Amino acid sequence: MCPEGVAVSSEAREPASFDTIADIDVGAARAAILQAALELDMFTVIGPRTVTCEEAARETATDARALAVLLDALCGLGLLDKSPSGYRLSETATAFLSRDSESFRGDVFVRMSAARHRLADVVRSGCAVDDLSAPSGGEFWAQFTSQRLVTWPEEVEEELETWRDLGVTPESQPGIRVLDVACGAGIRTFGLAREDAQAHIVAVDSAPVLEIARKVAEKMRLSDRVTFRPADIATADLGSEEFDIVLLSYLLYFFTTDRAVGLLDRVRKALKPRGRVVIRALIPDEDRCSATDTLVDAVELLLWLPESRVYAYSEYEGLLARAGFVEVSRHGEQVITAVRPA
Repeated sequence: MCPEGVAVSSEAREPASFDTIADIDVGAARAAILQAALELDMFTVIGPRTVTCEEAARETATDARALAVLLDALCGLGLLDKSPSGYRLSETATAFLSRDSESFRGDVFVRMSAARHRLADVVRSGCAVDDLSAPSGGEFWAQFTSQRLVTWPEEVEEELETWRDLGVTPESQPGIRVLDVACGAGIRTFGLAREDAQAHIVAVDSAPVLEIARKVAEKMRLSDRVTFRPADIATADLGSEEFDIVLLSYLLYFFTTDRAVGLLDRVRKALKPRGRVVIRALIPDEDRCSATDTLVDAVELLLWLPESRVYAYSEYEGLLARAGFVEVSRHGEQVITAVRPA
């Protein structure tokens, strides 16, 4: 699932072979190993220690022989390290899979894995497993994006390259004012404020997600250049002629076409004349048959969003035109821009 920007590609589909099926099966087996370890809370049990299999088995009320097989597999996956004295968490497992870490993401993995097992029921009924577009989904999205508390330095640099490709620099737009709608951890826009001391970012998301964004801003020493606005994005007033740029990251596929146009209309009103909306999105090929990663992510969205739709580029053109935007253009695989008319 890609609301916070997991890298995807719209590469041409390769012909399937038996190896294709085998690779999918191997991936499922690896996911099952991770899910089992998380359900046993194994990474938190081990914590900062080195433990023997017998110690871990006693603390988790598991069978020592079976647990040894699982722990060895986790070593093979790089999530544990093994020595004569026992097992120890790898750096990655410590950061993302132990409940003692602020960037813990384990509950998200377990919840997503359980939902995938219900995919056939979702297809039969057309009903999502849950509605993560509702305000109650804030806690899920907060943990979903918590990894950025660790990974933000590299990702901020990558996002700055995207902004430079769009011609947004301190020289071209000094003192820029940006509205980041569904900001997540803020990594897509906070770099602009780091590069330009006069720039200001207004970050909008649910309150739990904004707590992650606040921590990232503090780590970047940008708290005085970011305003945090907790809101229900589906209904929030985004302001009037306040912003040079409004960013929508992996968001519009939460909505039906009419609701998406309604959001874009509020975005247009929030922009200054000749201001730009920048949309980051999963964009399938027009026939929806060859952009493999994007089409798989569309299935993930089906599990969680009752009204999900992954729009093709031509559909984005239509949505933006209905909302009153002009000069719609595409930049690379995942970026679309449009302009509020003067």
